[in-house]
Amino acid sequence: MDNAMNEATLIERLAAEIAGRIAPPFPVSIDLWDAEQIAVLMKVGPRQVAERYSFQKGFPRPIVLPTGGVKQHRRWKAIEILEWLDSLQQKERKAA
Repeated sequence: MDNAMNEATLIERLAAEIAGRIAPPFPVSIDLWDAEQIAVLMKVGPRQVAERYSFQKGFPRPIVLPTGGVKQHRRWKAIEILEWLDSLQQKERKAA
């Protein structure tokens, strides 16, 4: 019984320590996502997001972060991505 109590205490302490080290996520209303994060949500590859979807009409415009180099760091407002995805959902079919 004492051993089980020690294990439970150890697990609780470990969980508290891990929770204290994990940064809380930003609210979706202000978060910025990169192509990888969008790809996870859409269940596609990041390259498809960066090279295909991001150039489609209606896809939110990126925020381009200055890098001082040639490579661009593009980010999108999370809320705009979610709104764009929602706009793609097919509405009810009209009766013929």
